[in-house]
Amino acid sequence: MEQEQQQQALFNRLTNELDEVVSEDFIQSTKTEKGNTQISERVVIEKIKEVLTLLEVTFEEAGSQQSKDFRNVGGIGLNIEIKKTDSSMICFNDTCPTKDIYYVVFFTGKVYKRSPEKNIPPTLLYINGEEFVKDSPWIIDYIIELTLLKDKYARGENKKNLAGIMEVYPRPNLKANISKFLPMKIITKAEKTELEAMTTHDSILPQDMVQESVATVPDTEVLEILQEEEDESRYVECEECGIQIDCYNDNINIVYKGDSGNPTEELVLCTMCFEDMKDELIQQDYKCDDWDIDEEEEEKEEEDEETDEFKCPTCNLVQTNNWCFSCDTNNSCQYCVGIGGNDATEGHREWVCQKCFDKQPEINYEYEYSEEGEENEEEEENEEEEEASLSDDVQQSKHSKTDLVKLCVNMDCEQYPSDWDSEEDTEDTYQEGQWKKCCLCDGYFDDDGMGDILYVQEEPNNKEAECGLCGKTKDIVQMKGTGEYLCGNACDESEEEDED
Repeated sequence: MEQEQQQQALFNRLTNELDEVVSEDFIQSTKTEKGNTQISERVVIEKIKEVLTLLEVTFEEAGSQQSKDFRNVGGIGLNIEIKKTDSSMICFNDTCPTKDIYYVVFFTGKVYKRSPEKNIPPTLLYINGEEFVKDSPWIIDYIIELTLLKDKYARGENKKNLAGIMEVYPRPNLKANISKFLPMKIITKAEKTELEAMTTHDSILPQDMVQESVATVPDTEVLEILQEEEDESRYVECEECGIQIDCYNDNINIVYKGDSGNPTEELVLCTMCFEDMKDELIQQDYKCDDWDIDEEEEEKEEEDEETDEFKCPTCNLVQTNNWCFSCDTNNSCQYCVGIGGNDATEGHREWVCQKCFDKQPEINYEYEYSEEGEENEEEEENEEEEEASLSDDVQQSKHSKTDLVKLCVNMDCEQYPSDWDSEEDTEDTYQEGQWKKCCLCDGYFDDDGMGDILYVQEEPNNKEAECGLCGKTKDIVQMKGTGEYLCGNACDESEEEDED
């Protein structure tokens, strides 16, 4: 609560200074010309910067096309968004107004040629974000539904799995009608009749109402006046193809040369021309604030597609991508779920995840012998031929989780280290580093200070053992590198002396 009071006090201080230094002529001069909204927006943002600097207030400035133009103003978390409008509508684009954002709105005024008494002068409006949405509780549900649509069609794995060349990206396109905040006097016919009656009978009319310019309109026209649009600022012409762009419903794309704050040349383009001419414009040294964002997203997507490894979100282990032949799942963690094995279905040898592997009948890979006790040489030869045709990684996964591969449990060993190269590494050629060969099982352990210990007396090992140094039989562990039995908490020499 105290921080909110500080933010409100600082915002009031800023608004008082703006009222002093910003004139109606300046506000009116920012009216959009030829549909170029970005130039006028930069002008008003520069004016706010001047005032903040004059007040010696610290702030962080947002990048182009980002929300909250001025962030952490005064170092107390005050966020300020600047809006400029030539009509009664302001656009929030993708950012929903909240209590944490304070708005400074430059309204450039409204002139009624046929009814000049209705004119609204240029003015500054100071509005907390909560004022915009407090009467529209449905906006929360709208944003939730839109987020679900984004997740389903426009981003992540779902987007990659969509068929065809079409792409979509739902946007909120949030807007608000600010008519109720504007300094305009509108009274109905009934109110006008009452006022005329008061003046006819020599009643005293309130002084403030006498001095103010009062516009009288029929009841049915009040709403029309509030919602009237400025057609001259709504439409702008694409400088490449000449079509009219509806600024209220379509995106305006502006490219420029020079610095974004002081461009030497600008082009206003429709979306189609903007996308079709992107490479050509870049070669001609045109810039656009949106291009950097697009290129970063494309690079990230390319990196995601090119990598052949994944990181488990549970244990953070980085491992090679995998795909289950049986259930069609991707990237099953070998540590959290298990390393799986080969499909036992007749005629198949594809890898399956641990869950699918466990559902299969137990597989016996040992060779069968005849009743006379002789090995079936023909079956052995077939088996060797099949194994020779399999790739190394398939052969390695074939015997996993069977009685031919023995792995320590608690602490667990892995059949292969995380840096194992299935095409080059063998037990003889693998260079040990962080991972070392276990002398107790067929696998490897992570030599991180914990992975080299086997808790032999705990589940599921349940073995009796004694420390090779002090002879104790409780809390004993076995070292995977040497096979030694030692006290889990180190030998207590004083206790050993007491026993002697």
